Amino acid sequence: MTDIKLISNRNRQLKPLVEAALANELRLLEAGQRQTQLRLKEFEKKYKMGPWGRP
Repeated sequence: MTDIKLISNRNRQLKPLVEAALANELRLLEAGQRQTQLRLKEFEKKYKMGPWGRP
């Protein structure tokens, strides 16, 4: 695993800010992944490409 060292010229700590930003990005990526899965299932069903649509 890679370590990142954050250095700031200000008194405000950066770690909580970076952690919050990363958590938000993760939440957005997970939401996008769920949406993609939904669209893929709809596409497969429409064009009979999934296991439930094969003759």
